[in-house]
Amino acid sequence: MNIHILAEATQVRTISVVVPVYNEETAIKPFLDRIAKVMDGLPAGLEYQIIFVNDGSSDATEIVVH
Repeated sequence: MNIHILAEATQVRTISVVVPVYNEETAIKPFLDRIAKVMDGLPAGLEYQIIFVNDGSSDATEIVVH
């Protein structure tokens, strides 16, 4: 039973932040700077990922998010 409790205590959970973008090349870096300040303060055992969904931008949005 102690092994089961230990496994639960070390389990990492991931928060996914899905961000739709359309012609947002200049807004992406400020957004990442702001969200990183919040997400980096998550408690131990929580990780995060940011997923950008480009909706056919005609600017350099795709290049910036890569």
